[in-house]
Amino acid sequence: MARMSKRQRLAQAAKKRGLYNFGKKLYPIAKGVSAPVAFLDQISAKHREAMGTAYTQAPLLQKGKILANIVVGSFSGINPFPNEYQATQNINPAGMFNKWTTGGLTMLGYKVIGSKVNQALGMGTIIPATREIGGIGKSFIAGGTVGGLFDPPADDKPQHRGTAQYSIQQRTQSISSGDSTVSGL
Repeated sequence: MARMSKRQRLAQAAKKRGLYNFGKKLYPIAKGVSAPVAFLDQISAKHREAMGTAYTQAPLLQKGKILANIVVGSFSGINPFPNEYQATQNINPAGMFNKWTTGGLTMLGYKVIGSKVNQALGMGTIIPATREIGGIGKSFIAGGTVGGLFDPPADDKPQHRGTAQYSIQQRTQSISSGDSTVSGL
């Protein structure tokens, strides 16, 4: 049997401990959720900002209805839940260049540069996980591009329409002093 190098022994020991396998198990999950997360965040960010606390304080079921209206309404102009926030149809080619596509392009750049460095040095993998990071980057590009295409334009903030009307109730104290009433928080 051939004698293993120190690097091979360390790699084999890491596989036995499970450290190596954890990253290999996590990659398919990260690649699978990266495109939907990028899409949903990009298409709904301006709508959620326009709604403010009405969205953040809404119950989970109502958030789902609002998100469904945002996604379906932005694509088709039809909102499945008429009593919730109403999103209008948008097509915005300039929205395709956003934080998700920029991050995805950066990850693809890491993949290309990393694989060239690893090839040039010829000593195995000096720069780790180039293939995995490139795959996640492609997913970010796909989700961010589609989400940005149907995102409202930057200068056009969506108007708050619908029944998602949650507001923070403020406590006020009334102090009577002579003729006037002073109200404070």
